Amino acid sequence: MANKAYIVDDENGGKALIVEGSPGYLTLDWELAAMLEDKIGATPAEVQAAKMGSMFGWDQPCADPANYSDNGVRVSGFYDDGENGTPA
Repeated sequence: MANKAYIVDDENGGKALIVEGSPGYLTLDWELAAMLEDKIGATPAEVQAAKMGSMFGWDQPCADPANYSDNGVRVSGFYDDGENGTPA
């Protein structure tokens, strides 16, 4: 997994940078994020895992890209309620 990922902030629609091992994220300008995103080349599964890891902890199953399909959709079975990316 890449140690960085760029996501769309669900709260405000802005771009954000997530760094593995760090809680939360840093808000970025869309143009800068697009340039940096191209250099990293993270897969959708890696981006989703990074997003969940930054919110719920990097040691949680939701922070592992192996628990997502190629398009970043969770693999059923490792979430408690199956909604909103909340881990069991």
